[in-house]
Amino acid sequence: MFTPAQVAQTLSVPPSTLRRQAKYFAAFLSPQSGKKRTYTIADIDTLKRIQELSAKGLSYDQIAQTLTVVSAPPADTALVSVADFAQALE
Repeated sequence: MFTPAQVAQTLSVPPSTLRRQAKYFAAFLSPQSGKKRTYTIADIDTLKRIQELSAKGLSYDQIAQTLTVVSAPPADTALVSVADFAQALE
């Protein structure tokens, strides 16, 4: 687990930027335990992705939409099975 100061330094952002991003994108970060915020490696990866998307000019709303699509679990069922698809091609 990493402290906000460590993460801000790692990402080369001011602590205020990290706090703002952590608040806005809380749904994509690990839950806060206790009063002190700590970050996991996965959180740091997510925050790096947020920075990359922000550097490309995306708004926070657009970034959130992108993260939602990327983190969405795959559908459990397909509309057509592979066997049915192969049979239809024959």
